[in-house]
Amino acid sequence: GNRSSIGESETTIADVSHYGNNGTCSGTTCPIVNSSGRYGTALNFDGSNDYVAFDNELAADYPFTVSLWFRRKASKDQALIQIHDGSSLSTEAFRMYITSTDVLRAAVRDGGSTLGIAEATKTTQQDVWHHATGVFASQTDRRVFLDGENKGTNTASAGPPVGINMTFIGQLRNTVWNYNGLIDEVRIWNRTLSDKEVKRLYESDLQKINSTDWKLWVNRTNLPVATYNHSAEAQDTSGNTNSTIIRTMTVTLAAIDAIPPNVSFLSIVQPNTTSHNGLINITVNVTSESETNVNISQ
Repeated sequence: GNRSSIGESETTIADVSHYGNNGTCSGTTCPIVNSSGRYGTALNFDGSNDYVAFDNELAADYPFTVSLWFRRKASKDQALIQIHDGSSLSTEAFRMYITSTDVLRAAVRDGGSTLGIAEATKTTQQDVWHHATGVFASQTDRRVFLDGENKGTNTASAGPPVGINMTFIGQLRNTVWNYNGLIDEVRIWNRTLSDKEVKRLYESDLQKINSTDWKLWVNRTNLPVATYNHSAEAQDTSGNTNSTIIRTMTVTLAAIDAIPPNVSFLSIVQPNTTSHNGLINITVNVTSESETNVNISQ
């Protein structure tokens, strides 16, 4: 949020794609730029009246995918993003939101009824960064992902909504379901992302630094033992491509500790009676070449 090098300000949120669909806010409805974002800065919504508006629908019909990072500060019904018809009741809309029971949902609002709800089977945690993705593949296929994993699918027939013409981040409409917390890295694709693509999205981040430079960050864990080749590729709107050099990384197993620890008795404090029902103090010295902490069972 508020990176002047890419045209952002306190009231303008830049769209770094070539479409230029910038978001705006005004006065007290502007979320505050927070330096503790998931990647760099993020927008901090107050849960009362903050939101960002886009004067177009960003996604008018199936298929499309929307993703973002969020860190909620409260448990309540609250909207992450809604693409809707601009009416006072938002009778036609695509939306992704969190329920009062902390459940992430991706759904369609068609003629005033919320239908086709894909609901995550895992709840979100307060004050924890989560990655949310809603895949709106077709009228009979909606999926919701939490932290890179597919956690809910809905195949009921729903939509598409008609007459949608604007997008809100942080509320549904007219201070309804205002979001309380941080939101970062909102992205929309005009196609269906696969489960593998959503996972890679969760594991990486792509940021525009200025008018010409980008930064790619990737964090993958629990890789099997193997040799991996990796590179990054960019393509412009004319189809021209370029890539970095290919780099090689090898994942190996850590050395196995085959040396048992040394155990020796230092002292035993016995009571001065022939029978005893209480504690007996035994001091044991345990040393290991590879461990700083050793478990002792008695």
